[in-house]
Amino acid sequence: MKDILRRLVGKQYRASSYGFRIRFNLPTGRQVNEPAKEVKIEVAGIKEDVLLKAYGASTIKDAHILLLIGTGFNTEEYAFQVGERIRRALLLTSTSLQLGVDVGMKPIKYGDNSSVIQFAEEQDILLLEDIHGLCTYPECYSNISFGEVFPPNVVIGQPLDKLQKGIERYYKLDLKLNRKLTLALELYNSSYYEASLKARFLTLIIAVEALADQKRLSNGLIQLLDELIDLTKQKISGTAADSLADRIGNLKRESISKSCSNLIESYLGKEDTKFFKDCYEVRSCLMHNGIIKDPKDFGSKVPKLDKLISKLLLSMAESTPSP
Repeated sequence: MKDILRRLVGKQYRASSYGFRIRFNLPTGRQVNEPAKEVKIEVAGIKEDVLLKAYGASTIKDAHILLLIGTGFNTEEYAFQVGERIRRALLLTSTSLQLGVDVGMKPIKYGDNSSVIQFAEEQDILLLEDIHGLCTYPECYSNISFGEVFPPNVVIGQPLDKLQKGIERYYKLDLKLNRKLTLALELYNSSYYEASLKARFLTLIIAVEALADQKRLSNGLIQLLDELIDLTKQKISGTAADSLADRIGNLKRESISKSCSNLIESYLGKEDTKFFKDCYEVRSCLMHNGIIKDPKDFGSKVPKLDKLISKLLLSMAESTPSP
């Protein structure tokens, strides 16, 4: 990479501007309803151009993969900062619209990685790795190319104006998501890629579990459990005693199901909490016995659970202090 950059300076290919590119996927059954191949996305606070572009398709509505491309940033750091804010805004907008996007791997800066596949000095060509996610690049070449694939068709989707307004709104809010909330957002969106309804249901539950804070029980109950651990070690020995003592020790914190219910009640209220508890019973039966409780109602539970978790994540995102 350093050799390439030295050659750029030697040939006076100094980048006067930088761009960012976010390649993201849509799950089967979702699309953005826009007949154009590319459209400009208006985002308050960004004077540079941001485009939404179809990837591997002739129109945005027919694309299973889309690109958000920002151009004309005076430094790579600025391009990266705006790109990362757009990426976060996209993740939140997708959750709001229940669209389900896969925003890819950890964001990458051009100068910090090996994304350069080929540099053709005489032809003024830069060929970059087709990164799934956010990356930055210099705009000083007459030809900047990324590899392409041609994805399957998608079916239904959300209007472009909702996507644009969502990105603009969350970009303006500039929410700094902590690690647990980021993971939960990614799990929520990844649920749309599950082919099985059962797998999607479980992924949605896991998204809430990732956020749960299992609080410690009262000192009196913890003391009682400690006494039980001591008694266990007196009565039995070896690995069996250690295993049982560990299991008793885990009881010092409230159950994951109670933690999830408390979390939902604090943000959404008792009605949504009651529904989630019902879903968690279904989850437990499915995980422990391999069967679905009340299978006739299962199909209707998944979209309702999806909407509940979407509300929870957005409510938390807009009220959680920055890390």
